[in-house]
Amino acid sequence: MATADLTERLEAAVTRLERAVRKLGGGGDEEEGGVPEYVTQWDSLVSTEVAKVVETAKAIGLPDFPDLIETAFKNTADFIKALPVCKKPTAAELTAALGPISSQLAASGSLKYKAKKDFKDHYVACDELVQSLQWLVIAPPMGTTGGHIKAQLQAVEFNLNRVIKSKKDDATKAWNIAMRKLMKRQQEYVKDFFATGLTWNPKGGSIADFKADGSSAPAKKPAAKKAAPKKADASSDDSKSSGATGTSAVFAELSKGLSVTKGLKKVEDKDKTKYRKDRSGKVAAGPKKKAKKTRKKGKPSTRYLGGRWMVENYDDVQEVMDKADSKQNVYIAMCDNCVFEVKNKVKSITLDSLVKCQIVVDEVISTVEMINCKSTTIIVKGKAPTVSVDKCQSPRIVLTPEAFADPPDVYTSNVSAMNIEIPGKDADADPVDIPVPEQFITKIDPATRAVTTTEVVHG
Repeated sequence: MATADLTERLEAAVTRLERAVRKLGGGGDEEEGGVPEYVTQWDSLVSTEVAKVVETAKAIGLPDFPDLIETAFKNTADFIKALPVCKKPTAAELTAALGPISSQLAASGSLKYKAKKDFKDHYVACDELVQSLQWLVIAPPMGTTGGHIKAQLQAVEFNLNRVIKSKKDDATKAWNIAMRKLMKRQQEYVKDFFATGLTWNPKGGSIADFKADGSSAPAKKPAAKKAAPKKADASSDDSKSSGATGTSAVFAELSKGLSVTKGLKKVEDKDKTKYRKDRSGKVAAGPKKKAKKTRKKGKPSTRYLGGRWMVENYDDVQEVMDKADSKQNVYIAMCDNCVFEVKNKVKSITLDSLVKCQIVVDEVISTVEMINCKSTTIIVKGKAPTVSVDKCQSPRIVLTPEAFADPPDVYTSNVSAMNIEIPGKDADADPVDIPVPEQFITKIDPATRAVTTTEVVHG
């Protein structure tokens, strides 16, 4: 391989690594002005898609909402700039930092009810767009950012379709297209950078001290230590003369070609360790590990059959199920590593043979049933009278404060390593895990033949 080709490949590899670090939120060296890619991408979204929505909205004479949308997305940009330089805030600090965005969300919700007849559907579509910014406070187990954005995208498109049926002029069409592009761009952005929620800098400062314009430093950095002087030698003279350090020095040496290695001794095959027959301590390689077997499944499908939504055979998907209603059942089976959010009030939910799945439930009229599942979590957000768990390994039930206000009756049989998570006593307190007994002591009184069964308490 030619030296020039090697140098080009190394430079390309370094560029890819730097891009990956920025995407993961490393942000580069702050002293060099490095900015994470998720900050620049959101600024780009504001200056292009948001600006186009505002421009086209004003062109059709839509009142109030253009400025509100622009302000909401710019306030979000200011908040995102705090992520790479601030540590994770407390609940009170987060509420204060989100104050400007929350005020826009509240104003949007109030504004849609004041719309004139000609702009009613326009206002609802704009409100759904602004409410999509709630992805900033969504993280498992309360839901997923991807699920929220997808639901909001569908809501926006639904109302835009209503608009385009009654108004077919070019200006309205341009606004319709701009709204759709903004929502899809935001969906791609969240998927690329915050699929599991916000990421903060553990070594950062307090968000209470942060200012988006950079006028205040959120965290003080220790003064850099001066390097000890090195003795001058031939090699240091060369590096000083070229002014190259770090990676640049490596490339500078590579560019010298074969002259760098001309003084090295060539090692013959007979002198190489791998060809020696008298090696001691040689260990034979063990048998290769067998590839992990995957379950045989049918074709992934979601279908409605006889009053029941059937969801089967999915792997590694996140889906929001918002078509079921209070007269229908939901049946989810043979899925691995999936997240399903069941919207609306439904009649009942059955989970069968799931592995490492997470099911978010809004409200159930009768029962949630889990059968033959492994490492599966049920998150109950609203009312659910009963939860039944049978023949499951490591199941978990999470009750939100709303669900805990009227907690379900939990029936278990043949379960192992099961826990129920309930909210802490105070709003700021950590959730509490309650282990479900899986062993019992049964005693028989020979005189009365009475049977007494007592649970074996764990933890």
